[in-house]
Amino acid sequence: MLVLLLLDLSPLGGNSYYYYSWIRCGEQPVHSKGVGLINGVPHYENSPKFAFVRGTTPYFCNEREAELAGYSADASDYSFPNLSDDEARSVLEKK
Repeated sequence: MLVLLLLDLSPLGGNSYYYYSWIRCGEQPVHSKGVGLINGVPHYENSPKFAFVRGTTPYFCNEREAELAGYSADASDYSFPNLSDDEARSVLEKK
């Protein structure tokens, strides 16, 4: 049991960073999902409440923060529903 707890809180398990992000944000964070296998774009999704190993994926306090960092709301196409048109254009220009 102690080994599982240590793995959970170690950087290898990645859960300590997840818990830190949750406390920093005051709510469950969203995380980057990366690029899909076919025509995928970097996107974000809600973080699962339980995961044995999380790795070092970036966490964001909300969807808007993830979109400003360049992560799409849609896995197959760039979509930024929480940004203004000017902000979305600025994010796409950085790509």
